[in-house]
Amino acid sequence: MTVREMIIDISQDVPRIENLTINCGTVDIESAPGAPQNPLGCGPTKYSGNSINLQASPTGAIGPYYVRFWRKPNSAGVMTWGEINNVRTVSEGNSAIDSIVLNDLDVASAVGHSGALTPDSDAAGNISESGAAAALAAGKIRVATTVYDSCPITPQVCLSYCDVSLGCVAPTCNFTVI
Repeated sequence: MTVREMIIDISQDVPRIENLTINCGTVDIESAPGAPQNPLGCGPTKYSGNSINLQASPTGAIGPYYVRFWRKPNSAGVMTWGEINNVRTVSEGNSAIDSIVLNDLDVASAVGHSGALTPDSDAAGNISESGAAAALAAGKIRVATTVYDSCPITPQVCLSYCDVSLGCVAPTCNFTVI
């Protein structure tokens, strides 16, 4: 990676600018277990009618991979995990993509879950909760992906989740006097 530094020489009547090139080393960034793999985080605040777009691009294990997307609260507004569509088979170098179009029930159901625990997964990508507390704040929907590979001995699993902020807009009163 190369970084350019700009130097402004103000010792003369007319400032002079010089460009220098500095060679830098590389840095490896590793996400914590369970952290979103997307460096942009969970994205901007979403509203009823907006989409939450999900993508998983598994690599590094035994393909093909099996990708599952999840949400909490589920599509009925209950504070449990619900699967989004069904399992997708993905080959190395490809992605699984899905989205949720939020509706009023999704936003109204985001009342929080103080007793939520860290998401966990079994070898088939089924999501559950165990371990440390991971409270889900009011006004958020938790989305997750589980990916398991095709290892014939014991499938290897990874799980990543993210809490997406939801917002509300003021109603229009449409007040009339008859």
